[in-house]
Amino acid sequence: MNRITAFLPEAHAGNSTVNQAQREDWPDIAKGMGITLVVYGHVARGLFNAGIPLDPVWHQRIDGFIYAFHMPLFFWVSGYLYFFSIQKKGTLAVLQDKLRNVAYLYVLWSLVHGLIEVAMSHYTNGHLALRDVLALWQPRAHFWFLYVLFLVFAIATGVYRFRNRWATLGVLLVAILWYQNPGVLEMGYPLVLVGPWLVYFAAGVAVAQFKPVVFRQAGWVLPVLLAPLALGSNWPLLWASLGVVSVLSLSRWLDVHGHGPARAALIYLGQLSLPIYLLHILSGSGIRIVLQKFVGLQNVGVHLIAGMALALLVPILVHQLSVRYHWRFLWAWPVARHG
Repeated sequence: MNRITAFLPEAHAGNSTVNQAQREDWPDIAKGMGITLVVYGHVARGLFNAGIPLDPVWHQRIDGFIYAFHMPLFFWVSGYLYFFSIQKKGTLAVLQDKLRNVAYLYVLWSLVHGLIEVAMSHYTNGHLALRDVLALWQPRAHFWFLYVLFLVFAIATGVYRFRNRWATLGVLLVAILWYQNPGVLEMGYPLVLVGPWLVYFAAGVAVAQFKPVVFRQAGWVLPVLLAPLALGSNWPLLWASLGVVSVLSLSRWLDVHGHGPARAALIYLGQLSLPIYLLHILSGSGIRIVLQKFVGLQNVGVHLIAGMALALLVPILVHQLSVRYHWRFLWAWPVARHG
């Protein structure tokens, strides 16, 4: 495992459609941008909650901007890649993969992360009890994403089984209506958590299925797709969609026209977005605690730079070690090695 190609890995090989998707770097560039925003958002929130003197007005503006679209972006990319996975392996096989990997990672890292938080509760911003860590049916911290995404994959197994184009558009329409009117579909827990996020996943699937038309006619297709979202009063969906489209457009431009270390770095971060996501809070919070509690440093610039650097570099280092020493269990269900 020398390459993690997705926030939640998807295999792309086998037929011409899948091979075409495999040659594209823009999904990794988009994930590289997205995971950088995730890291900044969590580092900045940690500093603000710890009393580090961030300017509250600017913090709230930047925080609101980032949180408007950075997680919708990952659901969108997951949906886009999901389409090519089911083209190759079928919906049931993909769901089995997600059960072995997504659900497994949710349980593993929720426990590891939670137990460390309990042990360090005297130094962190919150005080976590062991019973909260063990209540895995209620996702906590940033692991809610794995929890909800697995539910989305489970729903997708049924609704995308036949991969009909009109059905794909129908799913997207239902997802939009569900988002705009949560009470229309009476869903109990935990499916109620899916409503705010299924729309982005469904949009990613739809774009993948209609890819030639969407990408060839993006100048008018994307505004048409976004226009219905402006109807009614639910503007957050519109802003999130505009943010996702902007990142994807920039990513595709960089894929075609970009060169140099910046493009390469974004691709690399996108490929390692999974370990970064799983470990960035531990490493980013760890350096904040050291600087604030033990060094007595309150300089916000130093905290931001150190927090961002450690939150990105520590997961990358752990990933490199996992490749060298074959610690596959950190990122996927462990399987027996042969030979």
